Amino acid sequence: LNRSNICLNVDATRFDYLKYFEDNNFPSTIDYLQIDIEPAQQSLKALESLPLDKYRFSVITFEHDIYFDPDNSLVKEKARELLSKFNYTLAVENVEAYGKIFEDWWLDSNLINDMDKL
Repeated sequence: LNRSNICLNVDATRFDYLKYFEDNNFPSTIDYLQIDIEPAQQSLKALESLPLDKYRFSVITFEHDIYFDPDNSLVKEKARELLSKFNYTLAVENVEAYGKIFEDWWLDSNLINDMDKL
């Protein structure tokens, strides 16, 4: 199949997400964001470079790979601090598959609050 969108080959830890989102008229709320870069410290750098103050993600999955390296617990904690600061709710922590704990799942708290009003 041919893709209708372009593929970018860029460093996700240095990419100007704000400019790209604005230049391409991204909506202020985006359905899903998956962050999974090896090593986990790079995932944290990418998360820190996102314009979370201007764009919201309904669901975020953040891979910390704590199973691979116990030092990744620092990555997990820093990601949790950052996402909590931007009003995301930790929905499922320490997702595990095949005996390996590897990621957290987050929800936009604003979305949860809107659903409570229904």
